[in-house]
Amino acid sequence: MVTKAFDRQEYSRSDEPAKNVVRKHLDKLGFLTNITEDYRADITAYKPQYHEVEIKRVWVGDWPDEWDTIHIPERKKKLMKGHVDLWFWILRNDLAQAWVVSAKELKQEYLKEIKNKEVSKGEFFFCIPVRKCYLRNLN
Repeated sequence: MVTKAFDRQEYSRSDEPAKNVVRKHLDKLGFLTNITEDYRADITAYKPQYHEVEIKRVWVGDWPDEWDTIHIPERKKKLMKGHVDLWFWILRNDLAQAWVVSAKELKQEYLKEIKNKEVSKGEFFFCIPVRKCYLRNLN
């Protein structure tokens, strides 16, 4: 499996703001949550429920109609171990909206090799149809 190299600068820029906005949203919905950096899911909700967050920097404004899938890197599947209820949050660049995807949608049939700016060949993603995802306003 080929994956992009860890980008500490992007992680430092994105990780804390993304976690905080999703946690604030979950708290408004009545979830008791905790953020722990243990190389598993980013947010633990004491339901139990787990949430992995990332910012899609190229998503600015409305979600483009031609983007008919949400891409979750195959490497994120490891987060499912031990997590009964895991959700992926793909946040818009301004953190005002997010697509929410259940880990139950990470099915083999959606796995595809996707060429991207970080890895030109060999990286696989679960390409989840947007109709199986939930768009949330976070403001």
